[in-house]
Amino acid sequence: MNGAEKLNILLAGQGDGVKACCARYGISRTLYYRWLRRYESRGMAGLEEGRKRFCPANKTSPELVELILDVVRNNPAYGPRELSYRLQEMGRRVGESAVYNVLRREGLSTRAQRRSYVTRKGHKALEALPRFDGYGSGECWLFWTSYYGRFEPAGDLYAYTILDLRSRIACTRLYADLDIGRFADLLEGVAIPVARLLKLEPKCWCLLEAGGMKTVGRKRGYAELYDLAYRHSFDVKLHAPSGEASPSLQSVRQAMEAYHRRSLADLLPLLKSGAALRDIKTRLQIRLRDYNMTELQDFGGRPLAPLDYHAEATGRRKILPVWVYMERDY
Repeated sequence: MNGAEKLNILLAGQGDGVKACCARYGISRTLYYRWLRRYESRGMAGLEEGRKRFCPANKTSPELVELILDVVRNNPAYGPRELSYRLQEMGRRVGESAVYNVLRREGLSTRAQRRSYVTRKGHKALEALPRFDGYGSGECWLFWTSYYGRFEPAGDLYAYTILDLRSRIACTRLYADLDIGRFADLLEGVAIPVARLLKLEPKCWCLLEAGGMKTVGRKRGYAELYDLAYRHSFDVKLHAPSGEASPSLQSVRQAMEAYHRRSLADLLPLLKSGAALRDIKTRLQIRLRDYNMTELQDFGGRPLAPLDYHAEATGRRKILPVWVYMERDY
């Protein structure tokens, strides 16, 4: 294949998407990106046929290279040893040194390079709904926003909420705008520190729309959320379903709407009184603490607070640090 033909394939990939382009022309994505790097560094000269180099019999096949890169995309924090173990779990016996050689050739030897590679690839959110019944306590987090309204002197108020599907452990913060970065604030400021303390292991983050609740950010924020997950060594899949007609969402909606009603009802007197935003935020923190630690809910006929349910479901004791009990600005 000459340089002009390779360039046409590169252009087709930029227009139609790399995955579809590679399937059409029968090449691997690894080969596509190798050509792209050569073109970006040396122009057409990088695409011209060069001297064929000897290929040893034990050289890693293109298909196996692509599999290794797929595992890297899902586990950028893993080093060669962990990646080798993961491949063995998938039925492919690949030694640690072979994995390292692939990483080195692809410029992915360090963890920082692998994380950058994942972000560079522009992870997309999955449009399909997750299988909610497949997740245990602490594993599936629902993300959504609720518009509380405009109240003087606070102005417009949007509640950003993350709620664990199974235990119903929740955290919420109030902001004056719609921006995907606010979810990153909420994750780093509250959700992830609490997850560390309670040993929550999120596997699914699901951004939802329901009624007046609106997901924000869309595609421009997905890479930011993935990068945040990887920086904290969470192996999560991000879902942003485009529709919510599935019957499997009925119980999910009920949990969301019940939480929304209770939170708003508790804050409404303060909102209508013209209280300052700082006082409203403080009240919300107290409300959330009571909700998670002492407010009883029905878990299959058993009245439990969300934290108590999680402790029973996972066999882990509920021990919280002093900062959980303090009101803090954000």
